[in-house]
Amino acid sequence: MEIEDTGSLPPPAGFQLRHDETGASSAFAAAIATELEARGFTDTERPDYLVQIAGSDLPGKTGLFVPDAPTGEDDQQQWLSSPTRTSSIRTRRLVISVTEIASGHEVYRVHGIAPYRSGQADNIDRLASAILAQLSPQ
Repeated sequence: MEIEDTGSLPPPAGFQLRHDETGASSAFAAAIATELEARGFTDTERPDYLVQIAGSDLPGKTGLFVPDAPTGEDDQQQWLSSPTRTSSIRTRRLVISVTEIASGHEVYRVHGIAPYRSGQADNIDRLASAILAQLSPQ
């Protein structure tokens, strides 16, 4: 399992939450809202930040390739996520993005990736817990 974040969670302000119900459960979205409220954020109709939650499930032997590395060098190619060697291993992904509404800029993102085998119990709860731990005060 991998959990990474970029940027930093902004100071407490108003937020509005949106989530993709096919990839992220309502229970997970509620847990994120509860964590943000515990940090002093307020769910409001006129928010300062839009918090978006998305989830996806990549089939086996699928990866994410970045043709040009951020350095700008043409010969720099890299896998953001290498493909698995077998079609029985799938990859579950969850992403939380915090965007400042006034500017439209994303200020914080945390994402988690966890492999699991087809036919075995899904690891979505474990992945969701790891992402919540990343949001929790250090």
